[in-house]
Amino acid sequence: MTYAVNTNETVIQVGGKYFVLKHGVWFVGDSPTGPFSVAKVVADEIYKIPPSSPVYNATYVRVYRTEDDAVWFGYTLGYLGAYLAWDAVVYGTGWYYPAYWDYGWHGGYWPYYARPVTYGVGAFYNPARGAFGRYGYAYGPYRGIIGGASYNPRTGTYARGAAIAGPAGERGFIAAYNPRTDTGAFARGGTNVYGSWGTAGVKHGSDWARKQ
Repeated sequence: MTYAVNTNETVIQVGGKYFVLKHGVWFVGDSPTGPFSVAKVVADEIYKIPPSSPVYNATYVRVYRTEDDAVWFGYTLGYLGAYLAWDAVVYGTGWYYPAYWDYGWHGGYWPYYARPVTYGVGAFYNPARGAFGRYGYAYGPYRGIIGGASYNPRTGTYARGAAIAGPAGERGFIAAYNPRTDTGAFARGGTNVYGSWGTAGVKHGSDWARKQ
């Protein structure tokens, strides 16, 4: 059993089959480049991957039910990087995982992503542009929250956003500003039992444009 490095998705080879994990769904194919189809069965060897492996979180995604034309997948919190330890939920396994390059992004720039800091929050860095940022999230059976921010010291541009969802609805926002051009933008909105709402705007110097 082997796994691929420098890939956007988790790719694991077991024997002559290649299993791809994307957004909590398993796919399988006969070659590392596909074609792939939805997997109805996942190799047992995958669930023996130890915590020291960078693809350990794949062991938390399973096939729960299959029919001729449908497959039910499910995952627990470990797939998203949080684990139960010492009677508490912690982020990360405590192991050091190597960083990776995401090839072909942004017209030829190759961003570098540091592995998320275990017992902390996720972090990334792009040496081609100098941009960096952090993100974090939490969720439960009835509600969840996510937030993140990034900054480019070369241009001074920064962006941040957050979203929250629960039984009564959801809402979120995103905002960015470039001091070099004095241009900013934002968007926010949400939904609840009565409907949905949202607004967005752009600022350039003293000029404003807003949409309700």
